[in-house]
Amino acid sequence: SSSNDNNFTYNTASANSAEGFIVDSSSNILFNSNNASSNYVGYYIFSSSGANFSSNNATGSTQDGFRISGVTSATLSNNRADGNTENGFYIGISSSPSLSSNIANSNGIHGFSISTSNSGTVFNNTAYNNTYVGFYSENSASQNYSLNNASNNGNSGFYTNSSNLSIFSDNFAFGNSQYGIFAILSNNVSIVSNDVSVNGIAGIMLDDADYSNVTSNYIHDSFND
Repeated sequence: SSSNDNNFTYNTASANSAEGFIVDSSSNILFNSNNASSNYVGYYIFSSSGANFSSNNATGSTQDGFRISGVTSATLSNNRADGNTENGFYIGISSSPSLSSNIANSNGIHGFSISTSNSGTVFNNTAYNNTYVGFYSENSASQNYSLNNASNNGNSGFYTNSSNLSIFSDNFAFGNSQYGIFAILSNNVSIVSNDVSVNGIAGIMLDDADYSNVTSNYIHDSFND
């Protein structure tokens, strides 16, 4: 069933074998200042529109901290995901997602994962100490990453796979085990004015990525720049 114009504020969901919070087929949903800990998924919103998350926490989930699937115009700002077994933030099959000033730390797969979603904005977020990638995207077009910080992740800071027309500008990628920014099977990627430092294999890596623009980046102290 569907429901509209609902607010979730100052709630706590913990130690549930299912989702801490789940919303289906709804519009104009607001989550503000909630805590979800040790649930299967912290927050799960699907087949909905106009979901707004601000100042929420998700910790210790068996799967994702925040899972957004099939949602139009989801906005996530000032949220935090720590120590979730899979992704801190997962956005799938969604259009026009906006993520700003969120933190993803020590999650078991990626800090931020965007899959099969177009026209996203990822601004001023921080991903550190995640097992694989800080900011990961696949099969997603026209993603704009700017002023994000990806540090000390187990694989790469930023990794885009089969995603065309992505833009990476003014980001900071430091101390990641393999690459600062990696693009594979992705065309028309723009990588401009990023600071890419002390990454284990290379600062910036393109693999089968045609028509790309790599300009005015500062790449230093990586193993094989």
